[in-house]
Amino acid sequence: MKKTALLLTITAALIYSGCAKDSSDDQAPEKPSKREWYDLVKTDTISNTEMLKQISGFSLPLGNAMIRNTFLYHYVNGTDTLTLSGAVCWPLNISSSSEIWFESHYFSARWDQCPTQQAQSGMVLASMRNSVYIGADYQGLGLSRDLYLPYLNTVMLAEQNIECFKAAMTLLKDYGPELTDDFQTYNIGYSLGGAVSMGVAKQIELDPELKELTHLKKTFSGGGPYDQVVYFNYFLDRQDLYLDYPVAFLCAVKSIINSDPSFKLQFDISDCFSDKILESRVLDDLDSKNYDTDQINQTLRDINCNTIEDILSVQALDRNSNVNKAVFKAVENLDLPAGWTPKLPILVRHSMTDTYVPFVCMKHVMELWADNPNVVFETIESGQHTEDGVNFYLNLAFNKYPLD
Repeated sequence: MKKTALLLTITAALIYSGCAKDSSDDQAPEKPSKREWYDLVKTDTISNTEMLKQISGFSLPLGNAMIRNTFLYHYVNGTDTLTLSGAVCWPLNISSSSEIWFESHYFSARWDQCPTQQAQSGMVLASMRNSVYIGADYQGLGLSRDLYLPYLNTVMLAEQNIECFKAAMTLLKDYGPELTDDFQTYNIGYSLGGAVSMGVAKQIELDPELKELTHLKKTFSGGGPYDQVVYFNYFLDRQDLYLDYPVAFLCAVKSIINSDPSFKLQFDISDCFSDKILESRVLDDLDSKNYDTDQINQTLRDINCNTIEDILSVQALDRNSNVNKAVFKAVENLDLPAGWTPKLPILVRHSMTDTYVPFVCMKHVMELWADNPNVVFETIESGQHTEDGVNFYLNLAFNKYPLD
C-alpha cells in the first residue's frame, strides 16, 4: 500500500492548485450537543512536500500544508475503557469547510504506520479539496501500541473509528475551522480499511443519532474482507495454497483469538499455531509492533511458512476439532453486510484476481445487495491487491467517482 500512497501523492502534486475555498458565511446557531472526551496531545504542520517524503521517501517542492492534531479518545469495551489515538487535520488556509473525509486506513503491523504518525492517502484527498480529514489509529497502533491489534475484528475497529469521529468533532468545535450547516462526510477505505469503512457505514445507518452527527453522504470501500466466515472458509478449503501475503492470515487468526475472551479460558495460543511459528520469533515481532508487513512476510518466507498448513496447527486446521471451532466461532458475528440494507450511497470495488483478499468476499456482498439501487459494484477483471488500491485512490483523486 505504500505504492498506493506514493502514486496518489504524486498525482496530487501535479493537480493540486494551491487555491483555497474560504467559506466564511454566517453560521446558524449551533445545536447543543454532547461533548465527547478527548485529550489533545500534539499539533503539528505537515506540508505536502513532507507528506510525499513520509509516504515514499521522495521529496518535491509542493505548496500548502495540513494542520494535524493528534488526540486521545475513549472506547468502552465491556467493563474496560480503552484510550486510543486519532488525528484530525485541515489545510492551513481555511476558516470553514463543507466536507469531512473520514478514512479507515490499510492494515499496518508497525506501530507508526497510522494517521497520527504518518501521512495517509485520505489526508492528500482532504488537502486537495480544502476539507477536514479524520482518521483513527487502529487499536494497538499510534499511542496505544501497548494494546493488541484487533486486525480482522472489523466490527470493533468500526466502533472505535466512530468514537474517534465523535471526539474529533468536539476538537473541531474547540480549535478547528467551522463546519457549514450542510457539511457532508465521505467515508473511505481500502483493503482492511475497506471492510472497516463498510462497518462504519452500517453502524451510522442503523443509528439515527450517528446519521445526524456525521452527515454521512457516501461510502467508498475497496478490496475488503467484508465477511470473515467467507474469508476464512476460502483459505481453509485451500490449505496448501501458496499465500502471496501470509502475514494477513497469521494476523487474522491471532486477532480473532485475542478478541475472544472465552478462547483463553479453554486454550492457549500455542494450540493454534504450528511448531514453525511457535519456534520462530514471528509472534514476538508482531507483538513488538516494530516491523512492517514486508518484514513479517520475509520472516515467514525464511521459516518456510507459505501456506496455512505451515501456519496453523493440525488441530486448528481440522474443522471438527474443538480448537478450530473455538477459533472460528467468533467470526460468525463479523459479517458486515448482514442485517443491513444500505439506504445511503455506497460504492464497493474489488479485483477478481486479488490474491490478498479473495474476490469471494466481494461476491458475497454482491449476492446480498444485487437489487439495491443505493449500491454500486465496481468489478475489476484483473489486477493485484496493491495495484487495485492505487487505482481506487486515483479515481477518488481525479473525481472519477460521483460524490452523490
